[in-house]
Amino acid sequence: MIFIFGSPRSGTSWLAKIFDSHPSVLYRHEPDTILRCTEFPAYCDPDDYHQYLTNAQNYIDTIMRIRTSKVVGSVPVFPKSYQGSLARVIRGGIALSAKLGEQLVFIGPYVRKIPIPDLIGPHAPPPQLVMKSIAALGRTGLFLQAKPGAKAVLIIRHPCGHIASVLKGLDMGKFDSSIPITEDFGVYSDLSQTREAKKYGVTFERFKSMTPVERLAWRWAISNEKAMNELDLFEKTRTIRYEDLCEQPERLARDLFEFSELNWNDQTEVFVQASVSHQGSERFYQVFRDPKKSASKWKQQLPTEQIDCILSSIKHTRPGKLFT
Repeated sequence: MIFIFGSPRSGTSWLAKIFDSHPSVLYRHEPDTILRCTEFPAYCDPDDYHQYLTNAQNYIDTIMRIRTSKVVGSVPVFPKSYQGSLARVIRGGIALSAKLGEQLVFIGPYVRKIPIPDLIGPHAPPPQLVMKSIAALGRTGLFLQAKPGAKAVLIIRHPCGHIASVLKGLDMGKFDSSIPITEDFGVYSDLSQTREAKKYGVTFERFKSMTPVERLAWRWAISNEKAMNELDLFEKTRTIRYEDLCEQPERLARDLFEFSELNWNDQTEVFVQASVSHQGSERFYQVFRDPKKSASKWKQQLPTEQIDCILSSIKHTRPGKLFT
């Protein structure tokens, strides 16, 4: 099993689709946002892994069985070696029907819950499971402990790029939560209890006194530093920068496939080339875009005072040092 972890608006979907383009990968897109877990902390301390291990194992097994359209129908959809041609057509038709049904006012909420079958052939070799999460940065170590032998890739975007994209999403109303991420003090309360927050003296009271942008900067820093520290406890992990993926997408994708013991293939190569060749306007949620433009456009989106606030706040943190 391969986990892909990252903050929202950090290139996780693009990276996940690169993995999904492999013919033998069975991909699950953010299933932990469909079924939330309250049986263990959002930011779990390594010393407490043992008491939550069984719950975490059961939870991962459960969410990997979720097959709603959001989890298994994210586009683009790729041909798979574990599906016959007829199964591929049938599954594609079901997924498309589900996507269309979701747009209907009265039945949409029900259609979103309908499972879409994987239709794995009876004699096909077991596919390689890949799960992407933007909600599990505080649980990376627990998830890896719960799945011995699993690999993990953490992708980190420049804090200014991440924050600029988050602020744009808030302005456009793109996020599902009724509480803006800048004001979700339950999250900041949890963050303040982590080892990483205590290391930098970031208390809950300090979070509350911050500006929204400074709050986002410290959320980025503490969450990613916690994930980096926990990945250090395991052997089969990688941390990459979104900007490096933008700069050399095929080289880095090949390196990650070698790390993941996946063979390089024509389907993935075609997707990687197509995903970076986009011309024209871009939608907020889109894996086809000009990566170099995406990586640097925060320089035009954020005012100088916000950039200075972000960089001065987190420059001494472990993830901050990746960009200074």
